Amino acid sequence: HGALVVPLAGAHGVALLDDARAARPDLRFGALHPLQTLAGPTSAPRLVGAFAAVEGPTEVEALAREIGLRPFTVEAGQRTRYHATAAVASNHLVALLGAVERLAAAARVPFDAFLPLVRTTIEAAAEVGPAAALTGPVARGDHATVAAHLAALDPSERPAYLALAREALRLTGRDDPELEAVLG
Repeated sequence: HGALVVPLAGAHGVALLDDARAARPDLRFGALHPLQTLAGPTSAPRLVGAFAAVEGPTEVEALAREIGLRPFTVEAGQRTRYHATAAVASNHLVALLGAVERLAAAARVPFDAFLPLVRTTIEAAAEVGPAAALTGPVARGDHATVAAHLAALDPSERPAYLALAREALRLTGRDDPELEAVLG
């Protein structure tokens, strides 16, 4: 058997290497995408215990386990949806934290003051699920507080607030015409 070629791309599985497979039948091909953020050279320890999407020969799964990953498979037709989910879970969360940082600065409160809230919110969602972990004015149906928030925010911050408040309302599963009217 030839060498094992394993790209780490999340959006593409083994199909990404179709041309290489045709040109190099002596090689074996797989795909391994660590479902973990690697923001720099010191990020490698985060891989231990992380999940990883694997595809290809059994050696790809064995390689994942050897480096401490928890392998799972993604259906070929779901690869782009899987990768979009990873972008929401990581990149969009970081963008949301960027908004928290801006809003905290505007309120003259340290960004660090919000990090324990962020951590415990993530832990609660992991423990009881996102819907049960939801708290705050949307969860309570407090349309007056949501309207006050919108009035207090810089206009450039309102679209993200509105989009996420609508998602929070969706998560409640409630039909709330008064709140829907405030959210537009």
